[in-house]
Amino acid sequence: MVKIGLDCGHSKNTKGKQTPNGVKEWDLNNEVRKRVINILKDYDVEIIHTDNNEGYIDESLSARLTRYEVEKVDAFVSIHHNAFGDGWSGATGVEVYVDKKATVKDTKLAKCIYNRLVKYTGLKGRGIKKKNFYVINQNVIPAVLVEGGFMSNKQDYKVITSEAGQSVYAKAVAEGLIEFLGLKKKTLSSKKSLDDWANEVIAGKHGNGHTKRQASLKEAGCNYAYAKIRARVNKLCK
Repeated sequence: MVKIGLDCGHSKNTKGKQTPNGVKEWDLNNEVRKRVINILKDYDVEIIHTDNNEGYIDESLSARLTRYEVEKVDAFVSIHHNAFGDGWSGATGVEVYVDKKATVKDTKLAKCIYNRLVKYTGLKGRGIKKKNFYVINQNVIPAVLVEGGFMSNKQDYKVITSEAGQSVYAKAVAEGLIEFLGLKKKTLSSKKSLDDWANEVIAGKHGNGHTKRQASLKEAGCNYAYAKIRARVNKLCK
Protein backbone atom coordinates (compact mmCIF):
# COMPACT_ATOMS: atom_id res chain seq x y z
CA MET A 1 0.00 0.00 0.00
CA VAL A 2 1.16 3.52 -0.83
CA LYS A 3 2.10 5.62 2.20
CA ILE A 4 1.70 9.40 2.34
CA GLY A 5 3.09 11.63 5.07
CA LEU A 6 0.86 14.62 5.88
CA ASP A 7 2.19 17.23 8.27
CA CYS A 8 0.40 20.19 9.85
CA GLY A 9 3.05 22.81 10.44
CA HIS A 10 3.63 24.10 14.00
CA SER A 11 1.03 23.66 16.80
CA LYS A 12 -1.76 25.57 18.50
CA ASN A 13 0.81 26.86 20.98
CA THR A 14 3.56 27.94 18.59
CA LYS A 15 4.24 31.60 19.34
CA GLY A 16 3.23 34.00 16.58
CA LYS A 17 1.77 31.39 14.24
CA GLN A 18 -1.71 32.85 13.90
CA THR A 19 -3.77 35.47 12.08
CA PRO A 20 -3.77 39.04 13.45
CA ASN A 21 -7.17 38.30 15.04
CA GLY A 22 -6.06 35.08 16.71
CA VAL A 23 -6.92 32.15 14.41
CA LYS A 24 -4.19 29.54 14.95
CA GLU A 25 -2.23 28.42 11.91
CA TRP A 26 -2.25 24.78 13.07
CA ASP A 27 -6.05 24.81 13.10
CA LEU A 28 -6.10 26.08 9.52
CA ASN A 29 -3.51 23.50 8.49
CA ASN A 30 -5.48 20.72 10.16
CA GLU A 31 -8.73 21.69 8.43
CA VAL A 32 -6.95 21.30 5.11
CA ARG A 33 -5.39 17.97 6.10
CA LYS A 34 -8.73 16.52 7.20
CA ARG A 35 -10.12 17.38 3.79
CA VAL A 36 -7.12 15.84 2.00
CA ILE A 37 -7.67 12.61 3.95
CA ASN A 38 -11.35 12.66 3.09
CA ILE A 39 -10.55 12.86 -0.63
CA LEU A 40 -7.89 10.15 -0.43
CA LYS A 41 -10.13 7.71 1.47
CA ASP A 42 -11.28 6.39 -1.90
CA TYR A 43 -7.72 5.30 -2.72
CA ASP A 44 -5.56 2.50 -1.34
CA VAL A 45 -3.26 4.70 0.74
CA GLU A 46 -2.08 4.86 4.33
CA ILE A 47 -1.81 8.33 5.83
CA ILE A 48 1.04 8.99 8.27
CA HIS A 49 0.71 11.98 10.61
CA THR A 50 4.03 13.53 11.59
CA ASP A 51 2.76 16.16 14.02
CA ASN A 52 0.78 15.93 17.25
CA ASN A 53 -2.75 15.03 16.17
CA GLU A 54 -4.42 17.31 18.73
CA GLY A 55 -2.12 20.22 17.94
CA TYR A 56 -1.07 20.98 21.50
CA ILE A 57 2.55 19.85 21.18
CA ASP A 58 4.87 21.36 18.60
CA GLU A 59 6.76 18.27 17.54
CA SER A 60 10.37 19.01 16.65
CA LEU A 61 11.27 19.19 12.98
CA SER A 62 13.73 16.33 13.44
CA ALA A 63 11.00 14.16 14.98
CA ARG A 64 8.68 14.88 12.07
CA LEU A 65 11.33 14.08 9.49
CA THR A 66 12.40 10.91 11.31
CA ARG A 67 8.77 9.78 11.55
CA TYR A 68 8.16 9.80 7.82
CA GLU A 69 11.61 8.42 7.02
CA VAL A 70 11.10 5.47 9.35
CA GLU A 71 7.64 4.86 7.87
CA LYS A 72 9.22 4.96 4.38
CA VAL A 73 6.42 7.06 2.93
CA ASP A 74 6.17 7.45 -0.83
CA ALA A 75 5.60 11.21 -0.62
CA PHE A 76 5.50 13.87 2.07
CA VAL A 77 3.58 17.16 2.22
CA SER A 78 3.90 19.73 5.00
CA ILE A 79 0.80 21.94 5.06
CA HIS A 80 1.24 25.59 6.07
CA HIS A 81 -0.19 29.09 5.79
CA ASN A 82 2.04 32.12 5.35
CA ALA A 83 2.35 35.45 7.19
CA PHE A 84 4.26 38.72 6.91
CA GLY A 85 4.82 41.07 9.81
CA ASP A 86 2.88 41.31 13.07
CA GLY A 87 -0.37 42.74 11.70
CA TRP A 88 -2.30 42.90 8.43
CA SER A 89 -0.09 43.32 5.39
CA GLY A 90 -0.15 43.43 1.60
CA ALA A 91 1.79 40.20 1.05
CA THR A 92 -0.44 37.72 -0.75
CA GLY A 93 -0.49 34.44 -2.62
CA VAL A 94 0.46 30.77 -2.54
CA GLU A 95 3.77 29.01 -3.01
CA VAL A 96 5.35 25.60 -2.76
CA TYR A 97 8.84 24.91 -1.44
CA VAL A 98 11.31 22.17 -2.32
CA ASP A 99 14.76 21.64 -0.87
CA LYS A 100 17.68 23.64 -2.29
CA LYS A 101 19.05 20.34 -3.62
CA ALA A 102 15.65 19.23 -4.86
CA THR A 103 15.41 15.97 -6.76
CA VAL A 104 13.49 15.60 -10.01
CA LYS A 105 10.70 13.92 -8.03
CA ASP A 106 10.57 16.75 -5.47
CA THR A 107 10.07 19.24 -8.28
CA LYS A 108 7.48 17.09 -10.04
CA LEU A 109 5.42 16.75 -6.84
CA ALA A 110 5.67 20.52 -6.27
CA LYS A 111 4.40 21.25 -9.79
CA CYS A 112 1.52 18.79 -9.44
CA ILE A 113 0.31 20.66 -6.34
CA TYR A 114 1.29 24.24 -7.18
CA ASN A 115 -0.45 24.49 -10.54
CA ARG A 116 -3.71 23.31 -9.01
CA LEU A 117 -3.33 25.50 -5.92
CA VAL A 118 -3.11 28.67 -8.00
CA LYS A 119 -6.00 27.60 -10.24
CA TYR A 120 -8.35 26.45 -7.48
CA THR A 121 -7.77 29.18 -4.89
CA GLY A 122 -7.61 32.07 -7.33
CA LEU A 123 -4.79 33.55 -5.24
CA LYS A 124 -1.59 34.99 -6.67
CA GLY A 125 1.01 32.38 -7.62
CA ARG A 126 4.31 33.18 -5.96
CA GLY A 127 6.09 30.25 -7.58
CA ILE A 128 7.89 27.05 -6.67
CA LYS A 129 10.83 28.04 -4.50
CA LYS A 130 13.92 26.38 -3.06
CA LYS A 131 14.85 26.64 0.60
CA ASN A 132 16.48 24.36 3.15
CA PHE A 133 13.50 23.79 5.39
CA TYR A 134 14.57 21.06 7.80
CA VAL A 135 11.38 19.01 7.49
CA ILE A 136 11.91 18.46 3.73
CA ASN A 137 15.73 18.43 3.75
CA GLN A 138 16.55 14.75 3.05
CA ASN A 139 16.56 14.35 -0.77
CA VAL A 140 15.43 10.71 -0.83
CA ILE A 141 11.66 10.79 -0.29
CA PRO A 142 9.76 13.25 -2.51
CA ALA A 143 8.83 16.10 -0.16
CA VAL A 144 7.35 19.59 -0.37
CA LEU A 145 6.21 22.35 1.97
CA VAL A 146 3.07 24.18 0.85
CA GLU A 147 2.09 27.73 1.85
CA GLY A 148 -1.62 28.12 1.07
CA GLY A 149 -2.11 31.87 1.42
CA PHE A 150 -1.23 34.66 3.85
CA MET A 151 -2.87 34.76 7.27
CA SER A 152 -1.81 38.41 7.44
CA ASN A 153 -3.62 39.48 4.26
CA LYS A 154 -7.30 40.38 4.58
CA GLN A 155 -8.21 39.01 1.14
CA ASP A 156 -6.26 35.77 1.59
CA TYR A 157 -7.79 35.48 5.07
CA LYS A 158 -11.29 35.33 3.59
CA VAL A 159 -10.22 32.37 1.46
CA ILE A 160 -8.17 30.38 3.95
CA THR A 161 -10.70 30.63 6.80
CA SER A 162 -13.66 29.61 4.63
CA GLU A 163 -14.81 26.03 4.10
CA ALA A 164 -14.66 26.60 0.35
CA GLY A 165 -11.10 27.89 0.53
CA GLN A 166 -9.93 25.05 2.75
CA SER A 167 -11.59 22.54 0.45
CA VAL A 168 -9.88 23.80 -2.71
CA TYR A 169 -6.49 23.90 -0.92
CA ALA A 170 -7.07 20.27 0.04
CA LYS A 171 -8.23 19.41 -3.46
CA ALA A 172 -5.01 20.81 -4.91
CA VAL A 173 -2.87 18.76 -2.52
CA ALA A 174 -4.88 15.56 -2.91
CA GLU A 175 -5.13 15.72 -6.68
CA GLY A 176 -1.44 16.61 -6.89
CA LEU A 177 -0.58 13.51 -4.87
CA ILE A 178 -2.95 11.37 -6.94
CA GLU A 179 -1.25 12.49 -10.15
CA PHE A 180 2.28 12.23 -8.78
CA LEU A 181 1.80 8.77 -7.27
CA GLY A 182 -0.43 7.47 -10.04
CA LEU A 183 -3.14 6.51 -7.55
CA LYS A 184 -6.22 4.61 -8.69
CA LYS A 185 -9.60 4.60 -6.99
CA LYS A 186 -10.61 1.51 -5.09
CA THR A 187 -12.90 -0.85 -6.94
CA LEU A 188 -16.44 -1.28 -5.69
CA SER A 189 -15.51 -4.73 -4.41
CA SER A 190 -12.69 -3.37 -2.25
CA LYS A 191 -13.23 -3.54 1.49
CA LYS A 192 -12.08 -0.78 3.75
CA SER A 193 -8.90 -1.59 5.60
CA LEU A 194 -8.22 -0.95 9.27
CA ASP A 195 -6.24 2.14 8.24
CA ASP A 196 -9.16 3.40 6.17
CA TRP A 197 -11.47 3.33 9.19
CA ALA A 198 -8.78 4.77 11.48
CA ASN A 199 -8.12 7.66 9.11
CA GLU A 200 -11.84 8.39 8.91
CA VAL A 201 -11.91 8.63 12.73
CA ILE A 202 -8.87 10.93 12.67
CA ALA A 203 -10.53 13.12 10.05
CA GLY A 204 -13.56 13.48 12.33
CA LYS A 205 -15.96 11.70 9.98
CA HIS A 206 -17.45 9.65 12.82
CA GLY A 207 -17.83 12.49 15.33
CA ASN A 208 -16.39 12.95 18.81
CA GLY A 209 -16.68 10.69 21.85
CA HIS A 210 -16.39 6.92 21.94
CA THR A 211 -20.12 6.19 22.08
CA LYS A 212 -20.90 8.34 19.06
CA ARG A 213 -17.93 7.00 17.10
CA GLN A 214 -18.83 3.37 17.80
CA ALA A 215 -22.41 3.95 16.64
CA SER A 216 -21.29 5.78 13.52
CA LEU A 217 -18.73 3.13 12.59
CA LYS A 218 -21.28 0.35 13.06
CA GLU A 219 -23.83 2.18 10.93
CA ALA A 220 -21.20 2.66 8.21
CA GLY A 221 -20.61 -1.11 8.09
CA CYS A 222 -17.27 -1.29 9.88
CA ASN A 223 -16.37 -4.91 10.64
CA TYR A 224 -13.43 -4.17 12.96
CA ALA A 225 -13.64 -4.10 16.75
CA TYR A 226 -13.69 -0.55 18.06
CA ALA A 227 -10.75 -1.28 20.36
CA LYS A 228 -8.69 -2.30 17.35
CA ILE A 229 -9.55 0.90 15.53
CA ARG A 230 -8.67 3.00 18.59
CA ALA A 231 -5.29 1.26 18.82
CA ARG A 232 -4.60 1.98 15.16
CA VAL A 233 -5.64 5.63 15.53
CA ASN A 234 -3.23 6.01 18.45
CA LYS A 235 -0.41 4.48 16.42
CA LEU A 236 -1.02 6.69 13.39
CA CYS A 237 -1.11 9.79 15.55
CA LYS A 238 2.10 9.14 17.50
